[in-house]
Amino acid sequence: MVVDLGYEAGREAAERIARKQEQIATERRSAEEELRAQEARQAEARASIARIEVEQRAADNLLNSAQRRLFEAREAMQAQASRTAEAKASHAALVERATGLAVEVQRLEEVSQELDARARIRQEDLTRTQVRRAQLQSGIVSSEATLDEGLREFDHLRDKAFNISAKLVYRSWEAILTEIKKCEVVCANCHRRRTGRRLGSHRVLALEGRQE
Repeated sequence: MVVDLGYEAGREAAERIARKQEQIATERRSAEEELRAQEARQAEARASIARIEVEQRAADNLLNSAQRRLFEAREAMQAQASRTAEAKASHAALVERATGLAVEVQRLEEVSQELDARARIRQEDLTRTQVRRAQLQSGIVSSEATLDEGLREFDHLRDKAFNISAKLVYRSWEAILTEIKKCEVVCANCHRRRTGRRLGSHRVLALEGRQE
């Protein structure tokens, strides 16, 4: 009767752990999908920022060119001021041209300011995306740690006679208790690392070397 109760309790515990694993796996998949979406938006934001920077440089070049042209027009206007009446007609034309260039300079300055504002907005979006990505990665690590803590196994330290989790119905309660006294209860991952270390597993030793 005691063995049956123990078996039933073990089965219920295994079912709870399985449900917990399924829930964590679902949350992890959801977090990974959101992370991929965030990375896609991040890439899009970077590409948009790059395009804006190209447009900004082009606008700056146009602005500099227009400013140079305006300066040259004003110099020409001053030179024409000292000439004859015929030169005065040319001077009026230059004034009109300078006015048009001034309007163009103002327009380009407004475009430059707009591009600056758009670049700031994209940079803020990129920063938020990076923060959200860090939060998602932290959540995945936390979920994996929670899963490790929820899975416990018996780790034999000496004289292993049988696996405690296997075929308990064929063992007496006294034999099970005797076997448990030879063990430590550790998380599943720790159990596998310990076993691999005892057996000299190159994979386990390499992983531990990288962690150090």
